[in-house]
Amino acid sequence: MKIIRLVSFLSVICILAYSSSISFSSASSKSETRHHKFHHMKMKAKMNKRFFNMMKKFDLNGDKRITSYEITAVQNKTMNDHDTNKSGSLSLDEFQILWSEITRRRMVRAFQRTDTNGDAQISMEELNERMDRIVSRMDRNNDGILSKDDKRKRKRR
Repeated sequence: MKIIRLVSFLSVICILAYSSSISFSSASSKSETRHHKFHHMKMKAKMNKRFFNMMKKFDLNGDKRITSYEITAVQNKTMNDHDTNKSGSLSLDEFQILWSEITRRRMVRAFQRTDTNGDAQISMEELNERMDRIVSRMDRNNDGILSKDDKRKRKRR
């Protein structure tokens, strides 16, 4: 009898949770829906760009397909280009060169975001402005101090 009551209770909880999520989602505003659609479109565009970049790098014969042979060929070329002492593996110094080539675009974008006046130089003022923006975004309780109280709460699943 206790098991049946427990199952019934859990069923009611599930139904209530499901129905409240339905009513909440149907009560969401049009702006929230537009924001969600915009975010989805933005993520899809990023995925398409990544796919395009992968095709550009790995599709060696231009047939719009990437085979394991093509991936291996690109990896072998990358290893040969960066293994300067021809040891068959990359040292930290050799890998650093590869890593800086891979991350260069991100570094240039970060530089451009920080160089707000566009003079191709980052002044102390521009650096401080950038840090102020980062700190203010992280300061969740708006007390002007970064502490463990500002740590984002993780949602439990």
